[in-house]
Amino acid sequence: MLTVMCQKRRIILSRVVHAGSQPVSFTPPVSLSLSRHAELMLRWREPGSAVDANVQSQVDTSTTPVVKLAIPDGWKLLNTYPLKDGTASFLVDAPEGPNRLSGTVSASVTFPGGASYTEGYRAIGYPGLTTTNIYIPAKELLIPADIRLPHGYPRIGYLRGTGDSVPEAIESLGQNAPTILTVADLTLDHLKQFDTVILGVRTYSAHPDLHGAPTQALLDYARNGGNVVVQYQTTEFTSEDAPYPSAPTKK
Repeated sequence: MLTVMCQKRRIILSRVVHAGSQPVSFTPPVSLSLSRHAELMLRWREPGSAVDANVQSQVDTSTTPVVKLAIPDGWKLLNTYPLKDGTASFLVDAPEGPNRLSGTVSASVTFPGGASYTEGYRAIGYPGLTTTNIYIPAKELLIPADIRLPHGYPRIGYLRGTGDSVPEAIESLGQNAPTILTVADLTLDHLKQFDTVILGVRTYSAHPDLHGAPTQALLDYARNGGNVVVQYQTTEFTSEDAPYPSAPTKK
């Protein structure tokens, strides 16, 4: 049995899983996050932009906590939808005219008794290494913009990599969600239906079978007038995957 004193509180661990050193993680009883870190507010859409606050509670409570959203001076809180099934929603709008500038909104969750929290956390790490928690303030940057694209254009195909938010960013432009592709979809006949094909971050690391014929299909698609956008790649992306010869970097 191990007893730990932390901020005048005694914590007792009654079971030892294995011998040797074992990391102990102390986390807040709640994790609060917003739906996105940044989002465009398109002026031609309906007034306001929806902001979702997600609450993950680690404690049992018979009383529902209260979620609030702080907005910049001059902005409007058009509507509030109380916490339900772990999510509270807000509809906010920026001022019109020259003062319609970017603004950051921030959320807080308050439990009965006065305890309030303004950030969320998640575990990060690699296999074989001790994980740790990263804490992120529950804030979102809203960017008013007057961007208009023809309906249904461009037609975008997207191959996921190790993780990014490009599909969500495309939707925030008022476009349809991109078609999510697999490596098996990368044939010239199948790619012809798209105006643009985007490869996610580190796709060649996430999909070792992307080399060879699938990459050749992407190159042929580009030579025939298609657009291919390749995001950040690591050493798995070789000169054979590039459209032109590449030279090693001089030291």
